[in-house]
Amino acid sequence: MSTTVPSPVVVPSSGRRTLLSVLAGVGAAVAGGLLWGIVLGVFHFRLGLVAVAVGAGVGFVMARTATPTRGLAPVAGVLALAGCLLGEMFGDVIDQAKFENVPLGTAVRLTVTNPSLARDIFADHFDAFGVVFWAIGAWAAFSFVRKTVAGLEAQLAAQSAAAASPVASAPVASAPVASAPVASAPVAVTDRPVDPDDPQRDPQA
Repeated sequence: MSTTVPSPVVVPSSGRRTLLSVLAGVGAAVAGGLLWGIVLGVFHFRLGLVAVAVGAGVGFVMARTATPTRGLAPVAGVLALAGCLLGEMFGDVIDQAKFENVPLGTAVRLTVTNPSLARDIFADHFDAFGVVFWAIGAWAAFSFVRKTVAGLEAQLAAQSAAAASPVASAPVASAPVASAPVASAPVAVTDRPVDPDDPQRDPQA
């Protein structure tokens, strides 16, 4: 008799884990953007590769907590762009605060509450060539997450296929037991007539 052994299917909890992945990406974008802004504003060191690093950081943390949700990859790209924009803007505000000799807190507050001022500051420090590195950073985040999501989808499909194909256990065949033949002693038959006077004759015969 064959028995079916079901294979367990691991279905990740997409809701909470997807939200966790997005929140992790937001945190990485904010942290990377602020760090880039500090380097840009304090040291006046404008390096486009930092944008790539911000995007790669967003993609890495989101890939670590990703689920088989294809929409995560575009979200990662958008968050990477937002992190680059935040870093560029924060660095420009730091630079502008130093130029006008005002406290950084005051400069940040005025920039946040006055959109026209933020637009003017951004336009004065904008570097069109830096947008290329923003795009590379966004693509890095997108690629990180897309590759991870594709791997999770393939793993889930393999588990579903394994569960759909039952594994039958082969019946155990019992070996036949052969009985050994019992040998019987041969009985000699003679046609010689029995002589009653023969001294070699068996008296019991």
